[in-house]
Amino acid sequence: PPTPHTHTHTNPNTNSTSVFSLPAALEDPCSEVTCSYGSTCIQSSDSLSAKCMCPLSCDGKPEQVVCGSDGQDYRNECELYKQACHTQKNFRLQHQGYCNPCKDSENSLNVACRVEPRTRQPLTFAPPESCPPVNEPLCASDSQTYESECHMTRTGMQKGIELRKIHPGRCKKQEMCKVECKFNGVCQVERLGVRCSCEPIQCDGTYKPLCGKDGRSYVNDCERRRAECLAKAHIPVKQQGPCGESGPLGGG
Repeated sequence: PPTPHTHTHTNPNTNSTSVFSLPAALEDPCSEVTCSYGSTCIQSSDSLSAKCMCPLSCDGKPEQVVCGSDGQDYRNECELYKQACHTQKNFRLQHQGYCNPCKDSENSLNVACRVEPRTRQPLTFAPPESCPPVNEPLCASDSQTYESECHMTRTGMQKGIELRKIHPGRCKKQEMCKVECKFNGVCQVERLGVRCSCEPIQCDGTYKPLCGKDGRSYVNDCERRRAECLAKAHIPVKQQGPCGESGPLGGG
């Protein structure tokens, strides 16, 4: 049983001292309860017990779209944790806003879109085929010849590859990789020669998780392909969505 607290009171008129026994304050029953799967601890009406409960309703909660770690968009955090609780899965808040901020541009033929990794802002741009029809060929760092700098820049953004101009005119034979680059490697022209490299691969900030057969979760397929390049090995997709709470996250 809880030990009662003692309280001493001195009467200034008689200079006598009285000692009162006060019942110990009841501990918050939720202090020793750990809730998971998006549930929250609720005290009983008499404050003597507690249990974990799923959110019953998200009515009245402001609409502020969030991205869950399962790769799904939710109207707000409440809806995310409500779904996590009802499915008994440990979803968590991954990002504020949509998992794919470019989703509104996906079906557009005239606009391409890329999610800036640091800010997660959608960056829209016209596709390479809409570049002005100029004949200013150049050799780019991927040993490919492009019609113009516009074509090179937009192709790089579209493919998620960092490209830079090496020189005007078409690429020379010695500026091309002698063998086909494997495991998603990119042929890269350098001062000392040409080699296959993973460095030009630039994945965007789209969150579309998937689980590789290596047991790792990847934030999107580009990160999985970059991991293949670095490991020089195939990493097949095991399933769409993360591997699970215990799986390490690759990329991003």
